[in-house]
Amino acid sequence: MANAPEIQTEDEQLQDVVSSPVRSRYASFWQIVRFGIVGIFNTAVDVLTLNLLLWRFPTHNANFLLLYNLVAYTLGALNSYVLNKYWTFHYRHAITGNELLRFVSINVISIVCNSSIIWIAARIFHPLIADTILWANASKFSAIIGTTVINYLGMRFWVFAAKSQESGRICLEVASRRAKEKIS
Repeated sequence: MANAPEIQTEDEQLQDVVSSPVRSRYASFWQIVRFGIVGIFNTAVDVLTLNLLLWRFPTHNANFLLLYNLVAYTLGALNSYVLNKYWTFHYRHAITGNELLRFVSINVISIVCNSSIIWIAARIFHPLIADTILWANASKFSAIIGTTVINYLGMRFWVFAAKSQESGRICLEVASRRAKEKIS
């Protein structure tokens, strides 16, 4: 019976879910590190796209910069979805409509924040920086810093949160059964 699947008892399930705080902190730490690495790669895609657009179609107009930013941000977001889903959060479930809707929602919120920060920064930096590429990149990096936290929290606790939700559900079920046993 070496190939027989192991069946976990409720206590074993609870033990898996409520693992030691050290292991949980360790896993969270590495998840944040992976998110940072993915973020650096996404930022590279985003900034490279923005700079290619600026090189090909130079502008010192904040509205065109917002349009270029939208294109660049979208490419970075698509890359983010794939890498964060499978590598950062180890979310192996099939892609669902709800998951895509949550992802798009977080990215719409992020792009609105990102674009708002770029618009404000572009207005501030415009009289200070004459070089178009430097002006656009200074504005872009201000926006990246401002939206990183929104992206992480949204993806961790809403888009790819099924593992956390499943763990919470198991804890509640086991606690509920134990409470009922004590009452009986």
